[in-house]
Amino acid sequence: MAPLPSDLWSIHELLELVFSQLDDRSLARVACVCRLWSDIALDILWREVDDLHRLISLLAPFRKPEQVTDLQKFRRSLVPNDWEQFQRYARRVRRLTHDQFSGRSKSRYLNPSVFDEMARTCPRAEILPSLHSLAWYGGSYDRQEKSIFFMHSKIKRLSLQLHASPEVTSYIGQAAARASSAEHVEFRLIGAMQDVEGYLAPALPNFRNLQSISFPMHGLTSGVLTALSRMRHLRTISLNPPTESGNGERNDVMTFAPSLSSASLPALRRISFSAQIPHASHFLCGAFVPANLVYLYLQSVVVCETHEVEHLFDVVRTRCHSLVELSVDFIIGPGSPLRVPGPPLDERPGLRTLSPLFGAKRLTKFEFRWDYPLNLGDPDIALLALEWPALEVLVLNPEPIMEVVRPALTLNAFLPLARHCPRLRKLGLHIDATTVPTPNVSGRPAVPFQCLETLMLGVSPIVAVESAALFLSQLLPLGCELSSGLRWPDAFGIALDHAGIMDDRRLRLTDYWVRWNDVAKVLPLATKARQQERARMETLQRDLEAMTLSRDRERQRSEELEQEVHGWRNRVGRRS
Repeated sequence: MAPLPSDLWSIHELLELVFSQLDDRSLARVACVCRLWSDIALDILWREVDDLHRLISLLAPFRKPEQVTDLQKFRRSLVPNDWEQFQRYARRVRRLTHDQFSGRSKSRYLNPSVFDEMARTCPRAEILPSLHSLAWYGGSYDRQEKSIFFMHSKIKRLSLQLHASPEVTSYIGQAAARASSAEHVEFRLIGAMQDVEGYLAPALPNFRNLQSISFPMHGLTSGVLTALSRMRHLRTISLNPPTESGNGERNDVMTFAPSLSSASLPALRRISFSAQIPHASHFLCGAFVPANLVYLYLQSVVVCETHEVEHLFDVVRTRCHSLVELSVDFIIGPGSPLRVPGPPLDERPGLRTLSPLFGAKRLTKFEFRWDYPLNLGDPDIALLALEWPALEVLVLNPEPIMEVVRPALTLNAFLPLARHCPRLRKLGLHIDATTVPTPNVSGRPAVPFQCLETLMLGVSPIVAVESAALFLSQLLPLGCELSSGLRWPDAFGIALDHAGIMDDRRLRLTDYWVRWNDVAKVLPLATKARQQERARMETLQRDLEAMTLSRDRERQRSEELEQEVHGWRNRVGRRS
């Protein structure tokens, strides 16, 4: 093998690609090879920093703490030369994350005197001049306030911890002034938003270039959304994923009635909020015009009557003309109000509940999660597939609270969806896979999904792994991901405990999850074998058609020859 040309290791893009696969220790060694390698390695090494102690220690050494609980302090005062050397690394930092209660920061707290010394001696207005993303989660307001020191006009993304302090208004105002170009802001909090709302809301309009903003799950209150209504460039309002703590208080959004006008949020295209479904319907019917929305996520804080869900979907059809993606999500977790026992089947959302959405012409992605299994059977799914052929995402409550009665949906529910919804990429259903139907019951070959990438089966009951895998192999494309289990198993279990559900359901959930994992393991092989069988059958079919065509041509030629012979005999007979 010929040796690689020597100048190959001088190509910047190639070196960056190779170095990006190395760990921090290896990058530190590479940085000692030559100046070119050093610059590239240091850029990668310091591009994203999640250890504030490690970064600041480049300025000056820290004094060894006498006790474990002592805070870290500089051993000496900073001098101009410290800052000159620090800039060699500081200019490379693009993203800085500081979480006081996680990772390395938890055991290495910095004394406030460290930040005071930096502020006193720093010769530049921008300590990290290339920084474009700052995430700072302080354990108290005093610690959170230190983040201001790292902000400047080049920052595009901010993620900040909120604390119940009157100083929050001033803090957010300073953050908006220093990070004047910020386009994306995320807020986190521990506790209730009502304790912070009065301080936060007046300062939010100071982010004049804001395009997207994110809140805890129960953090977008009526007052906060009213304050956001004056933002002319805001395109996205989203909710953070649920966490063990920091979701806000459910009571803060039990009443959702923001004061908006027809001129509010003119650029808004995507919105997520938590509310009761009747309040959400009233919000969408109000003065605020949601005609330009393309994405709507509603986290339903309580389960409501079926007719109220149907009314919401009718409002979406008549008011949200541009909507492409709709998600109504009741999250089962700690604090979720659950009904025990579940309501009768005819009082649960069913096909009639979903039918208003058939008139939403642009809606191609729909997710609906509720507490108990929906009132849907195989004929309902067949009708839904006929009415909604443009679907790309369909998730219908794959992770409900299990019941003794098996789901009404079976594996046969997939057949009409595969036949009539060719664009379907993501599908989630709660089905009964304990009985596997015989393939091709109707006599027609099953039409496989053309674009399906993910099949979500949640907590669907299953018995025979091999039979289920064989059935699915005729429908799923190779590479389709089979997803099962719960989104948040621990939270689901706590919710069942609080609701007094102490039977063997969780054991069955685990058993089903194991069996579906086994299906996922054997499914690729079965699918590949099925595709090879299908290709072989298609080849045989083509050969048979070719033979039939050839036989028909020979028969036609034979008939033509017989006619010629018959004509010749007739002519000879007349002459004689």
